[in-house]
Amino acid sequence: MGWQHNQVVTSRVGWIEQCDADKAACDGRRVFLSLVEVRELRDEGYVVRKVNRDWRIDGDPTGRVVGETISVVARFEAEDDALSALEVSEHPWRRYKVFFGFAGLALALGIGLRGLRVEGRRLVSRG
Repeated sequence: MGWQHNQVVTSRVGWIEQCDADKAACDGRRVFLSLVEVRELRDEGYVVRKVNRDWRIDGDPTGRVVGETISVVARFEAEDDALSALEVSEHPWRRYKVFFGFAGLALALGIGLRGLRVEGRRLVSRG
């Protein structure tokens, strides 16, 4: 299952490298940017970061906020070296998901450590 996930991720990242190397071959290609952060707002669109590269998204910036997390389905425009937004999905609860993930990890760690005690410079089970 891990190998399969790696293949999917690698193929999705591969389009970025392909389009950087040969822009004309990617012209009009439909691409998906998952969970990207809005870095900058412009009159004609906005800029997002994906795989250590900023991508200009041409589209309506209304409702976009710097720092928000979105997913974008877009069309690659080789002439402009930009993407034209086709669909935009917002993820308003993403920061809460991250917070509760860390809170759950801290809680599990705290409960786990309650079951241990120090005895002679070693951790031993309290049971």
